[in-house]
Order: sequence, then C-alpha cells, then structure tokens
Amino acid sequence: MRIVVDWMADQPEAVTNGVRELSLEEEFRNKIVLVGPKRLSFLIGTALLEPTEEWVGMEEEIEAVRKKRSASINLACQMVKDGVASALVSAGNSKATVFAAFQELGMLSGISRPAIGVLFPSARSQTLVLDCGATVDAKPIFLLQWAMLGKIFMQTVLEKENVLVGILNNGTESTKGNKLTKEARLLFEQYLSEEFVGYQEYIFSGGADILVCDGFVGNLVLKNLEDGLSFFHPDSISYARYGGALLFGINYPVIICHGKSNAEAIKNGIRLAKRVVDQQVISKIKDRINKERSIFCAEA
Repeated sequence: MRIVVDWMADQPEAVTNGVRELSLEEEFRNKIVLVGPKRLSFLIGTALLEPTEEWVGMEEEIEAVRKKRSASINLACQMVKDGVASALVSAGNSKATVFAAFQELGMLSGISRPAIGVLFPSARSQTLVLDCGATVDAKPIFLLQWAMLGKIFMQTVLEKENVLVGILNNGTESTKGNKLTKEARLLFEQYLSEEFVGYQEYIFSGGADILVCDGFVGNLVLKNLEDGLSFFHPDSISYARYGGALLFGINYPVIICHGKSNAEAIKNGIRLAKRVVDQQVISKIKDRINKERSIFCAEA
C-alpha cells in the first residue's frame, strides 16, 4: 500500500515537512509518494517522489485541471487509478481536487456527485455532516444519496446501530426550508422513513447522527465554526487534530485536507487515508450500494 500526496497547498513546505516526518516512522517507510518539484527529492526522508513542475494554484479555477495535464493533482489521481497508490491526500485547491477526482477516478455506481463528509463531536458522540463543500449546487436526489453513503459509513466503519438521519435546515417545522430541502424531505420520507428524523437546526445537540445539506451551506458552517473557535478560543481547534475529511462518492479513497494545514495536519491526513484503506471503507460502501440498489436508482 502506498499513499500519494499532492504537494500543492497554502503552505507547501508544511506538506513537505509532514511527508518527511511521517516517512521516517516504520509504518510509513517507503509507503508515501509526494507529487511535486524535483528539488524536493532530498527533503522528504524515505518517501518517494513523482516529479512535476506543474500544479493548480490555490486561486485557480477548475479549468486549470483540464489545461494542466501534468499538474500534481492530475498525476496523483492517475497513480491511484493505475493502482500505483491506494489513496490520495491533498491540501491543495479543494475545487481542483474534487473536480480531478470526479473526472479521473469516477463516481461510485448510483452516486451522482461527491460530498465532503466531516465528523463533528456531538451529544450523539459524533455527527457526520455532508456535504461540506464539494457540490454547492445540489439536487434533492444528491442529498438522499449522501445520506445513504453516510448511513453506510456509520454502520460499517463506525459500527453504529440505529443511525438517525436529518436534513440541516432553518427550522424544524415541515413548512420551513427552501425548494431544495422541501423536495429532499419528500425523498427522505419515502426511502428513509424509519431513520429520518426530519429537519434539524443544530449539529451539536445530537438530533441526528447524519446531517445532510448542500455544499454551499455545509462549507459556510464549517468555515464559520473554525473562524469562531479560533477567534474566541484560539487553542480549542486545530486543523492538525482531524487532519482531513473523506470525499464521499468517489471510486477510490480521497482525503481533503485544509489548505492551511501544518505538518501535523498533513501527517494526520495521511494516517486517515491509511485507515480508510485498511478498513476497506470504499469496498464496504460499494457492497452496500449493490444490496440497496433500489434507493440509489431513485429519481427526484
């Protein structure tokens, strides 16, 4: 097993340092591949280097992914697709990472668009929120698919029974919400009647194990939480603590790390990628999708 890491990030030197430090641990010796400039070859410990002098900048649009075929994120995706690596970790341009994964690695059968899933601490121990930024213009059927992916993840990976699913909304009343949440609610009531707990306003009070929303809302929630905690309690949150988040719906393991990740965050992102591979998360999700085909073939 090898894990490929995209060198691009807000702080590329943090990526280099994290890769070097982790590569010196016996568990990861010769098992990390960094895709980046050739000059890094003497700075990455026992990690391997896939050289390229092209990458997608943090402020570039996704069109750069198409134009720069030798960009680090494209080469990293290709290595996973070819079986050279088992998982991908990136703290680079998140739009570019999601688009490259969507284009190069493809979607799981029955899943239309990817979603970033973030585990938040809550009164239910953990609440999985998705999507936190991968797909900003969502359709109701996307939300149903993401809820199903989250349910499978909770049951097979976290071994949680009686998983409760809710839709993140601006009120719990059935009359509240916008066109997206109202249409999604009808699908949830049809296909997830036993697990569905309706609209939920809050993440942390534990109304649900899984909360689903479009990527626009989810990303605002995530960024404002990070900003608020860093402002009022500077030591209470750290990108290094959670490392990264799984990109749900992609055929292969992809971990999205924060652009401002430090070396510790990069190391934890790689560790998360290894756990996803070791626990065969994607295979378990694929198996369950095949068994619950009727839901994943649902039409909005």
